[in-house]
Amino acid sequence: MSQAPDGFSPPRAAGPSASSRNTSSHPLWWVVAAVAVVVIIALIVWLTLMVGEPSDEPTPPVPSASGDSSEPATDDWGAFPPLNLDSLKDLSDPAFPKTVGAHAFVKEMRDPQSVIADYDDPETIGVISAAITFSTTSYAINVDNMADPAYLGRAVCGSTTASGGKSIVCVMAGSNETLRVGTLSEDSTVDELASFTEELYDAF
Repeated sequence: MSQAPDGFSPPRAAGPSASSRNTSSHPLWWVVAAVAVVVIIALIVWLTLMVGEPSDEPTPPVPSASGDSSEPATDDWGAFPPLNLDSLKDLSDPAFPKTVGAHAFVKEMRDPQSVIADYDDPETIGVISAAITFSTTSYAINVDNMADPAYLGRAVCGSTTASGGKSIVCVMAGSNETLRVGTLSEDSTVDELASFTEELYDAF
């Protein structure tokens, strides 16, 4: 076998050198790193948006002043909303006064839905019935049943036709109750009944 002359090296087998392998792998790592950064940023943005979205769970109802959470304190009052909305009284456990004007307390009846008290004027023999229902929805119902509702002072008053004949009625709203005062039309005028209603309401 002949020997290569001095200073001459035989050619090596073809193949990538170490330096060429290092330089060719760098762009691949940069692509992988860029994709990972984009994925991380997208994940952060998505999580941020998800945290900021409102919950689909229903909001629990707020209990009313009387403890009945089924009915809020702000109902649809109808065409004649109470004029005393800024000072509604709690009528859930009313103590009826012994006298209102010339009328004297006669009797009281209670049930789970309402309280009814009768007042009598000995001179006119006119009886006024005052009923408190533990619901604000009856406020609009009573006004709708009036033939000619109108504001008289802080009350809404009007005439109705019942089985006992024509009567006059006034209503005022409590915080979660309705005060309804009524009498036969020949016993009192609507102005007198409105004054009675306001005086009774203020006495509670």
